[in-house]
Amino acid sequence: MNQAILFDFDGTLFQGTPELNTWCFKGALESMRLPPVTQDMIDQSIGLTFRQISILMTRTEDEEVLAHFKTETFRALPEYVERYIRPDPDVHAMLAELKKHARLAICSNAAPEYLLPMLEALKLFPFFDEIWYHTPGRTKAIAIPLLMKELQAECAIFVGDRLEDVLSAREAGIPVVGIRNRAYPEETDTADAVVINHSQMLEAILRLLNHKEE
Repeated sequence: MNQAILFDFDGTLFQGTPELNTWCFKGALESMRLPPVTQDMIDQSIGLTFRQISILMTRTEDEEVLAHFKTETFRALPEYVERYIRPDPDVHAMLAELKKHARLAICSNAAPEYLLPMLEALKLFPFFDEIWYHTPGRTKAIAIPLLMKELQAECAIFVGDRLEDVLSAREAGIPVVGIRNRAYPEETDTADAVVINHSQMLEAILRLLNHKEE
């Protein structure tokens, strides 16, 4: 049976998103002389599309302001990546093991300007057969069956940290593994398996894969 495992990115494979967002958004808002970012805003930003994030941070839907915020945010990204982003051995070990059993893909709401440099810095590209980043008008629920078709997968498992991940997997009719989000841990309560780290994530995914094989 051809199987696929689809991963969200922020909060799932990469746990430092709140710190990265604080760095980038703080500088962007300061340069624009807008009110500062709050921890609640950072918490809410995880898992959103960049347009949703921009509206949240700037408190407006003015297109010029949103474009300015995007420019300033991505201006700050390379320095943060160079200073702080390093490959995670636990994530690499998990993905190396899972690649023996299934084809792997990223299914993220992140903008390509953010996601692709992060995957490069974390040395994650070799593990994945497909990378899906935010495409206007296409939700994760729409992306899941498209990815399965590209991967020629008869069945799949989704792995994520937010309620959208759980609901998207349910809509697509596939099981989901939820990793607890620091700010909103309850959002994965209804996942088929709930984990708190990548060691548990690997075990949960392998259990679901073995169940499907049986």
